[in-house]
Amino acid sequence: MKIYTDKELLDFENVHTTVFELKFYEVAKNLPKMTKIDFRSIQNLKTQNKDLLDLAFTAELNENR
Repeated sequence: MKIYTDKELLDFENVHTTVFELKFYEVAKNLPKMTKIDFRSIQNLKTQNKDLLDLAFTAELNENR
């Protein structure tokens, strides 16, 4: 489908990739300033209380079915 404005063809090719690219570079620019995520609580669950982790995983799995 071709769209014209004032007898001029509007070019919509690669619109999504262009928007994605702009957003990607905007986020990438801020990467050095971002806070590092702390995963110690998950590691503690995996090593210390596997039953609780299994219950949480099962509940999430059932909720998303």
